[in-house]
Amino acid sequence: MEKHVVGSKILKKEQVLISIFLIAILVLSSGSMVTFAKTNTYFVKPNGVDDTAEIQAAFNACGSRPGCTVQLVAGTYYVGQIAVFGFHGRFVGMGQGVTNIQALPNLSSPNPADNTDTNPFWAALPTPASAPTPNPWPALFTFVNGAFVISGMSINEPYTATTCTSTTPCPTLGWDDAVEGGPSPDTALLSAIVITGETQSVTIDHLTVTAATTSNMATAIFDGGLLLPEGWTNLSDETPLAGTFSLTNSEFTENNPMIYNVVNAVVVVSHTTVEGSPAALFVQDVSNSKIVATENQGTDLPIAAAVFAYQSVFKPACTAAITSNCLLPSTIYVTDNNFQVNQGGSGVALIDFGTPSTLSAVVTGNKVETDTSCGCYTVQYPAILVQGLSSVLVSQNVILGGGSGVQLLGGPESVVSGNYITGTMAGVLLGCGTTLVVPGGTPCFVPTLANGVHVIGNVIKNSAQYGIAVVEGSINNKIIGNYITGTASSEYDLYWDQTGTGNVWLGNFCSDHTSSPAALC
Repeated sequence: MEKHVVGSKILKKEQVLISIFLIAILVLSSGSMVTFAKTNTYFVKPNGVDDTAEIQAAFNACGSRPGCTVQLVAGTYYVGQIAVFGFHGRFVGMGQGVTNIQALPNLSSPNPADNTDTNPFWAALPTPASAPTPNPWPALFTFVNGAFVISGMSINEPYTATTCTSTTPCPTLGWDDAVEGGPSPDTALLSAIVITGETQSVTIDHLTVTAATTSNMATAIFDGGLLLPEGWTNLSDETPLAGTFSLTNSEFTENNPMIYNVVNAVVVVSHTTVEGSPAALFVQDVSNSKIVATENQGTDLPIAAAVFAYQSVFKPACTAAITSNCLLPSTIYVTDNNFQVNQGGSGVALIDFGTPSTLSAVVTGNKVETDTSCGCYTVQYPAILVQGLSSVLVSQNVILGGGSGVQLLGGPESVVSGNYITGTMAGVLLGCGTTLVVPGGTPCFVPTLANGVHVIGNVIKNSAQYGIAVVEGSINNKIIGNYITGTASSEYDLYWDQTGTGNVWLGNFCSDHTSSPAALC
């Protein structure tokens, strides 16, 4: 905190000016919604109608001054779209459920010139709806660059309609997706909080974000590179975001955080809970980065995956021929999480479409439970699905149900060891074909074979079809020292379709001594 020292001799003229200044502070403190207390702290009081301008004014007053704080008090704030540039400070409330932010309905659309399939809104910087040239992004808060903390508040988006009227409002009046080819205009919020730019250092803790439905808020927090440089030619030209991002001790309902297009980044998501969202964490196109998801809880996660990573979707791997606007090797760590998925969803799905692969992973110590009680989805995805990664370690996980306990496509340098898997269609499945090996199991992407995987020391119980299966030309895999019991009658503890070469079966215990071909046990 800065301290300003004033000398002992003060002229009368200066005394008068100081008195006027103090009176002005008192007037502001008693009547204004934005007040200044001590150095670099702006208190914003809710007005009960629309607090957008006051919160925007506090951020504008902070500018990029280090250590500046925008402080919200107890109560409910009603906000629209707020844009913040180069903020270096703290945006804090009095606690989750104490300081509450509610989205206003029917928020403004982006600038029409920047809201088309060929020119998306993120090709221009965000500006408030009140700006001379408005380009409000479909998010409540958009932070461009900076180093800041967000803490101690709840954000709520309460609207369910997708056709906007005065009596049934939407989150926004509409924006063009330009990527997904979804509804146009899309009336959902892109996110409660968007963090983008070129560099950032962000810590978020004790934040609650609640959406009425997953269809009306794509993500709770969007952290990644969106901005398109001058002269861009396609969406893959988006400038990646570098820096650090930490999300802890937070809660999300019907939405989730997303990490997108980051480079030279360290991302940690820990001790968060997610309920009712297609994913607890979504990761896409990361370069030379470390992503950590640890000690999180997820319940009622449908269809997609609790941790869902897609690599080389919009950007290719860097090669000798491709040296810019491309992806360098990154690692994702998924450790000690507890996920309950339903409607066919996966606990962890890690997929790399690039050649060469630039994503490796460590998936260890997680509990994944598949709830099929709804009976509402015929396809059961693997509890852990790994496809096309450069390397992966899947170890010491507890898997209860799913299409497969662990399914690997690709390789080499992959290890599946020490997992406890029970109640799946197949305990471990290496490879996948266009004609599904597991009835009701996972649709396949290329590649379809697993190469050089070590499946060692797993305990697999009560599989509906196979304990461990190697199929579709998968080669050079080692199946060693696994314990398989309780496989359904007329099915196989160990199965090989005899299409690949170099596979080794050694020291596995089959309780029923059943395999196809014979003598794999």
